[in-house]
Amino acid sequence: MSKESFSPKILTSLFGFGVYFPARIVANGLKIAEFDSEVLLIEHLFTDEKKKTFEASKIAFQKNYRLAKLATKLSIDTSEMFDLEKVETLFKQWKEAQVSEFLCFSGLWLNILSLYAEHNPKISIKLCRLDAGDAVTWRTNNKVSIQKTYSFLDLKRGYINYKLSIPSLNYISYENRETSVLIHGGGWALGDFLDTTEQLPKNFTKKIMVKDISNELSQKKATQYYMNDPTWDPIRNKTHLTHFPGLRKIHSKNDVSYTHNSDYHMVLDLIMNSKAIISKPGGMTIVDAIITGTPLIYLEPMGENEEGNQILIERLHIGTSFERWQQENFSVKMLHEFHENIKKIKKELPDLVSRIISDIKK
Repeated sequence: MSKESFSPKILTSLFGFGVYFPARIVANGLKIAEFDSEVLLIEHLFTDEKKKTFEASKIAFQKNYRLAKLATKLSIDTSEMFDLEKVETLFKQWKEAQVSEFLCFSGLWLNILSLYAEHNPKISIKLCRLDAGDAVTWRTNNKVSIQKTYSFLDLKRGYINYKLSIPSLNYISYENRETSVLIHGGGWALGDFLDTTEQLPKNFTKKIMVKDISNELSQKKATQYYMNDPTWDPIRNKTHLTHFPGLRKIHSKNDVSYTHNSDYHMVLDLIMNSKAIISKPGGMTIVDAIITGTPLIYLEPMGENEEGNQILIERLHIGTSFERWQQENFSVKMLHEFHENIKKIKKELPDLVSRIISDIKK
């Protein structure tokens, strides 16, 4: 297949950064290889009411982690999720452009694709799945024909199958990194990561991702706070789909200067100069660990998908639970062992974009 004929639509969502970020990185990788592609968000097809519900859910889940965990167990009803006029307009554009290639990072797109397949039965759909465990978003449809599934994490075999390559990311050897940890609660800042990590010893500098500026943020010498640009909103502003959210270190409430990068989310620079990531075990967080060679100390997982990731982390010895690390007196030696295991695994992994390109040439 030629570069001209392979121009996939990369279908993703902002239900989590772990769905959006890998889609954006793959799009960048295809662009470097001179393949044309376009990233699309499922939220652009939502009704106005559904968009409001989406935002309200995000706020509710940030306040109540138990509620967020419960939501991962509930089936998703897509019957009233989409604005039919928007869907028909999209289908018209696709038919006029003879769109037939799709890389799907979110299961929420499957019902849309099954409807489009009625107009174009020759479409090629390839799934890109991040988590080792199953996620409710992938259970929305089983009718559409899937040509191939690229699973980053393979729970049955106990493997990591792919890595993502970011040529512009500056690698720092583990020995030369700061004695620090990067702490976050995923793109929605979920869980009790602030309270749990209060127990870390003072020899570790804490770099903490927070969702907003609060008077409750302690100004301890060994703690640094970082925040994503709150004005970054690809759902309302489609031009934002060409890059990642800006990031800044919080010095004061009056400091509103964010640094942007179109190649990757700049939290990777913070991780690259850290000894560990402390977060819930999201699929993209494991991918971040592989990209940067950084051990993952995981907090309470959210949902069956992250529970599967947790099992894989332990099985591959690339990280451990915060509780176990604490029992080992926050051992630096343990972190070094995890780092060495990640290095060995990463060395053997194929790059996902290279594999996709290789497959389309067959």
